[in-house]
Amino acid sequence: MQVLSQAIIAPTPLDFERMDVICRRLPPFPPLASQLIEHFSRPDADLMDAVALIRSDAVFSGELLRLANSAEFTSYEVFEDVARAVLYLGFERVQSAIRRITYARLMKDSFNHPLSAEIHRNNMATAYLCERLMECYGEGGEADGVCPYSLGLYLKIGALVLLRGFPRDYPRFLSARVANETELLASERAMFGFSHIEVSTHLVKHWEFPDGFQTLVAQHAEPAEIRLPLTSGNAARLAARMSGALGYAFLKSLSFAPFDSLVSSLPDSETGEFSKNAGEWRSRIDAHLEALSVDV
Repeated sequence: MQVLSQAIIAPTPLDFERMDVICRRLPPFPPLASQLIEHFSRPDADLMDAVALIRSDAVFSGELLRLANSAEFTSYEVFEDVARAVLYLGFERVQSAIRRITYARLMKDSFNHPLSAEIHRNNMATAYLCERLMECYGEGGEADGVCPYSLGLYLKIGALVLLRGFPRDYPRFLSARVANETELLASERAMFGFSHIEVSTHLVKHWEFPDGFQTLVAQHAEPAEIRLPLTSGNAARLAARMSGALGYAFLKSLSFAPFDSLVSSLPDSETGEFSKNAGEWRSRIDAHLEALSVDV
């Protein structure tokens, strides 16, 4: 395995123009998703108005029904009508579903490299853990006005864009030995002109995600602070490290603190949901990926 030299990872200016060109090659963010996100950002948002928007797109409606009927959202009812599915899911889970469906569309339309599955697994594992952390230790609901699952899902979408933009060079880059995430980000910028976090930040801005969401993606590389209640940003940073510790990192040479060590910083780590060991969490995450039709 190649080891990157210190000369390669010296501080490098951001090549904004090159990054923008690569990002603009992606399909545009689906108009219906933009309409729905804008709709839910309004204080007077109404679920039935959202139903009317969703019904205007037969494919999107079918994807929402499939998700509502998946093992992820356990219900005794089989949903065949969008209105009943939306009312069952509620505001927060509908918004999460919108971003999941949009992410899946972008994956399907834009990324067919074998390594994309590894990055996708990392993103999904981080999203799942971020959601669980916020449910256990957050302020309840969408703290900071941000959906935790969506935040975890889009944090590292920039790695997929680097893979699409540099289908030969990025896999070779990922075969090199990089010790930690700080070195990874510096090395990416040195070799490609920008890091995957900078690409993720640029994309969520280009796609007009809420300002708070954009800020949290941009701050992802900062250290996590375990202060309760957890903020969305700290939950996402901790979730990313947990997913890496559980073996879902797309760059296998990265070193992470052991999962048990990360969990020990949480209260009730011996009795609460996060008292489960690493093997149990891997089983839960694999079941989550399988429920959403992701190869594991």
